[in-house]
Amino acid sequence: MIPTEETRQRMRESALVRAPMSSETRCRMSEAHKGTKNHRYKGEYYYRGYVYMATPQGRRKRADLVMEEILGRPLLPEEQVNHKNRIRDDDRPENLKLFATQSAHMAFHNKQGDIGTQTRDAKGRFAEELARKEVR
Repeated sequence: MIPTEETRQRMRESALVRAPMSSETRCRMSEAHKGTKNHRYKGEYYYRGYVYMATPQGRRKRADLVMEEILGRPLLPEEQVNHKNRIRDDDRPENLKLFATQSAHMAFHNKQGDIGTQTRDAKGRFAEELARKEVR
C-alpha cells in the first residue's frame, strides 16, 4: 500500500515534532545493545583467527580456557599456548601445547623455520593448511 500525500505530510511533521532524548536516555539505549546484550552475540567472536569468549574476568582466548581446564589451574601471565597444527580456531586439547615463556614459544617456531615465511588468510590460517583442509 502506497501512502497518500496527506499521510506522508503527517509522517514528516511527526518526525519534526518528536521530543529530543536526554543524554541519559541516549546512554541507556546505547548500553542496552552492547556486548552480550546484543541480539547478534553468540558467546564467542573471532579476532585474527583466534576464538575469544566472554568470561566474568573479561574476554579470553578459548585456547587459554581449554589449557586451564587441562592443567586444573589458571595460566601464569608468562605462559603461552600454541596450536600444534597452526590452525588458530582448532582448540582441541590434543592440538594445544603449553610454553613456559614467550621466548620459548618463539624459539620453537624459529627452530621449525616457520616465522614470517608463510602467509595467512583473514581468519589467521596458513594457506597450505587451507589447501589440506579442502582435500580432506
